[in-house]
Amino acid sequence: MSINKRCFRDPTVYADWECMSCGKGFSDMYAQRLKETRDVMGRMLVVCTECGELCRPIDADHQVEKPMKEWLIEAFTLPFASDNLPLLIAGGLVYAFLMASASNILIAIMLLGWIGYFGAYMMDIIAHTAQGGDELPDWPELSTVIDSLLKPILLLLAALLISFAAPTWLFTTTLGPAGVYLAMLFGALYFPMTLIAISIYRSFLAINPATVIISILKIPGTYLLASLFFFVLLFVESLGRGILFGESNAIFQFMGSLIGFYFLLVEMRILGMIYRTNKYTLNWLGEAD
Repeated sequence: MSINKRCFRDPTVYADWECMSCGKGFSDMYAQRLKETRDVMGRMLVVCTECGELCRPIDADHQVEKPMKEWLIEAFTLPFASDNLPLLIAGGLVYAFLMASASNILIAIMLLGWIGYFGAYMMDIIAHTAQGGDELPDWPELSTVIDSLLKPILLLLAALLISFAAPTWLFTTTLGPAGVYLAMLFGALYFPMTLIAISIYRSFLAINPATVIISILKIPGTYLLASLFFFVLLFVESLGRGILFGESNAIFQFMGSLIGFYFLLVEMRILGMIYRTNKYTLNWLGEAD
């Protein structure tokens, strides 16, 4: 059994299971579990999606994740890897186009498709990282307009609505103007986990407060520290992009967009690592079963 076996369905991530017949490996994302049948330890049995035979868990030595300090450093350096530089530049150009068009309402509405596609890629980075990917994923493939463009926008809007808009209405109604600050604090704590959830599940059910809050309480220390880092980066990115993009020089504007896109990549990578380093505790995909 190879602890470095790659997933047969997605070779960019490690396999967590190996078929005892054909030898193919599968990550937890692609593992086919028999929910009604368990082994002597109470764990669900996993069968191969190719030949249907039983799979065995792979020794998880490769799943012993690095300390937070190390993967934070890697999150900053990953976009500068030689393979990722073309993606970084292309993303910076797209980001510059979206930012420049945001001031024109008509063009912004026409660009909703691009915004959805861009949002889908950000969610792909989170999900890919959460499942063990150590490089940036390719740009998403276009399947249908609803799944590829419209659904990501609606998922992001739903996450923002339940994280910030709903608490603002609730707290200001009960506490008055001072409730805005409490609502912003709630949103800052709630939104990162919600973004992780919709990225992995791609479902509106993922914004369920019970799931999100319980998950936060399971890993409070790591989550609070990583979330704080996430919002600090978001502030730095907004500040730097705002200064450079406010310049009339096109080169400075592009640099501002490039910085903005770079920090977005880092932020999404950090969110993915929150789940990846705590997947057996959170157990959203049945990793601990």
